[in-house]
Amino acid sequence: MNTTSKNVNNERVKLNQTKAKNLKMRGEIDMLRKEMTSAGVEIDTLKKSIKRNKREAEQQNREYIMGKKVAEEANN
Repeated sequence: MNTTSKNVNNERVKLNQTKAKNLKMRGEIDMLRKEMTSAGVEIDTLKKSIKRNKREAEQQNREYIMGKKVAEEANN
């Protein structure tokens, strides 16, 4: 009877350790999920910024080309 009681206690300790480990891992998973969500939002923001900068660069390039043409025509 004493051996059975020890075995039950040992298994109870293992179960409690496993529960504690699971709880810790769930917390880590939640933290990683939050980080992923935050990174996704940041990536979207950067994509929008890149698109905006690309449009601005293209517009400035068009303006430069037009100005260059006008200057060439004035020189001719």
